[in-house]
Amino acid sequence: MPTVRRASAGEIVLIVRATLATALSWQADRIPIVAGDAEVPHLLGDREVLIRVLGERPDRQAIDGAGRAVNRRERRIQVECRTRLFLDVSHEDRLRLTHASLGHLALEDTVCDALESLLPADDSQNVLVAGVVRCQDLSDPKADHEAREWVSSKWSVELPYDRDLDLTRL
Repeated sequence: MPTVRRASAGEIVLIVRATLATALSWQADRIPIVAGDAEVPHLLGDREVLIRVLGERPDRQAIDGAGRAVNRRERRIQVECRTRLFLDVSHEDRLRLTHASLGHLALEDTVCDALESLLPADDSQNVLVAGVVRCQDLSDPKADHEAREWVSSKWSVELPYDRDLDLTRL
């Protein structure tokens, strides 16, 4: 019977990537996983998604109450959406932002739809998070400083989980 189990942040991030790849009909390796401050060049096509792994916060009450047995954490990741579309007149971004299938807002919608309330699970359907995944703040869509034809925005995503610690060391 499926249950909630302790997990590593890496295991959860890989499932988030696979979920995004499925939602976008892409190969998972098209979605790079990078350190939070990594500079990533534009890699492939006119739509890109990157996962930036950021820090985490401990749930002090859970850890103080249960120690290593319930080492609850909240890992933050940032999902960066990047798009390029050359259909607008020079003084506006209407199509670049709102095109139904290629626009930047459509990519944001797909990413949020894939991740909001996600319950990542392993192959045995054991849930790997201590609560649902939440898409938090979304940055403003902005043109890239060096490649002005690209627009990017970043979702802040929270992954609550119980860190898989060695319980023989209690």
